[in-house]
Amino acid sequence: MKPTILVVEDDYEIASIIRDHLQSKGFHVTVATTGIEGFQDFERGLFDLVIVDIMLPELSGFELCQRIRLKSQVPLLILSAKMSNDDKVRGLNIGADDYMTKPFSLHELTARVQAQIRKHSRYREKYKQKRMLFGTDYVVDHQANQLFFQNEEVSLTPKEFEILLLFVKNPNKMFAKKRNLPACVARRL
Repeated sequence: MKPTILVVEDDYEIASIIRDHLQSKGFHVTVATTGIEGFQDFERGLFDLVIVDIMLPELSGFELCQRIRLKSQVPLLILSAKMSNDDKVRGLNIGADDYMTKPFSLHELTARVQAQIRKHSRYREKYKQKRMLFGTDYVVDHQANQLFFQNEEVSLTPKEFEILLLFVKNPNKMFAKKRNLPACVARRL
């Protein structure tokens, strides 16, 4: 399946060049020309990476990055004519994963896009291994012994967490007080 990229760039010529180049490299690319349009596209789709210009109409690239970061850990690459260290630091501090300045090399852009997608896919795989979705609103992090309900941590005692983990790992199985529990768990009760 092709990785999907959202490009939010108000200069149509630059957006077209980026789109055409990345499509030629095997990516599916969606282009938005304003910050609001970019955020609406982001909310409607599943993207593997978002490329954002800073100077956008309606909603600045900084604000767009902040809004996206509140909802997702998708890689954010800022591509801007703003070259000052303050702008770069601000962009990285609000959650961008990378910052490139214009003018830019399409080959370097492609390499950075591929690196971010590669890094994020490793993170997602590791994250999936240590967290399990339980129901629609619960996430169990079995390595950190934490339960989250709608992204808010739920406080559990170690024993409560151990019992919860047993249920999560054995869906659709009924347990009696001690009879059906695995011996190692039954001894601890």
